[in-house]
Amino acid sequence: MSLKPYIFTTDINGSYVLTFIDPDSAGRYGLKNDVILGVYSGSSFPSGVLDFKINEDFKSTVADFIERVMVPELQLGRSGGWIYLIDQRNPESQENFDIIAGVSDETGEVRINPNYKLITGDGLISFGEDFDDKFLKFINGINSVN
Repeated sequence: MSLKPYIFTTDINGSYVLTFIDPDSAGRYGLKNDVILGVYSGSSFPSGVLDFKINEDFKSTVADFIERVMVPELQLGRSGGWIYLIDQRNPESQENFDIIAGVSDETGEVRINPNYKLITGDGLISFGEDFDDKFLKFINGINSVN
């Protein structure tokens, strides 16, 4: 299952928000800022995902997910170098903005790539099928906490 984006209108100046939280959950719990991928403040409906301005708090959510969910599943301690997490929208890409983060093989330290782009012409962030499902559960957990 890949991450499915949803666009909602807000009460704030008719802005639109982009998230992976489904309409039922959003209706039940609202949307916490940490799960909003981007915001669009134009006068009409956004023409595409590239219209959205990235929410910096969502980048922190991505970092928390990597540290709490992905790092424990990595088999660390083999190379003594760095393991790079590559966005799976275009896994063959060698572009710097496709590297989500580096994880120290020795310490598990996570360094988020400051050049990583959550939204590109290829679509939205993707960790790959297995981790996309875990990421969706992770952000739903954040959004459902009061």
